[in-house]
Amino acid sequence: MATNLYREYRSLVYWTAYPLLKNAQDAEDLTQDIFLGLLRNNQFNPERGSIVHFLRTMTRCRAIDRLRTKGVKQRAHERLGTILSEPIASPLDRAVAAERAEQVHQAMPHLSTHQRLVLELAYFNGLSQTQIAGHLKTPLGTVKSRVRNAQRVLRFHLAACR
Repeated sequence: MATNLYREYRSLVYWTAYPLLKNAQDAEDLTQDIFLGLLRNNQFNPERGSIVHFLRTMTRCRAIDRLRTKGVKQRAHERLGTILSEPIASPLDRAVAAERAEQVHQAMPHLSTHQRLVLELAYFNGLSQTQIAGHLKTPLGTVKSRVRNAQRVLRFHLAACR
């Protein structure tokens, strides 16, 4: 059954993805992901509409998600390029940065495990809050609250260090 669905609708999915992604390999990868997801989760409900409509909607949504993710990564690379092109910090600047890093390190134990995890995923792994919510299988609002509360705790403890 899954093989028949793939044969019958793969070009529909591919040609829905390609104009959005503007890259043949990305469109092919997304086509594979859509059908793997359909095979694993089978979220299609015939009472809610046709398989064609379902596949087009899923493809558009996932393509847009990929474009957003690609944009976030591209902006991070651009920021990194800007940072790398900036003049090398003076010894004083490096000392201040090292001291600040140590203060942040000392403030981290004041965070709950959940707060620390969302900050690490956001700042060190570069994940968006939506991606963190999906990764942790936690509601987006909960992730946003944890980030906000963690920032508040760090701000409080860093202000005490000054």
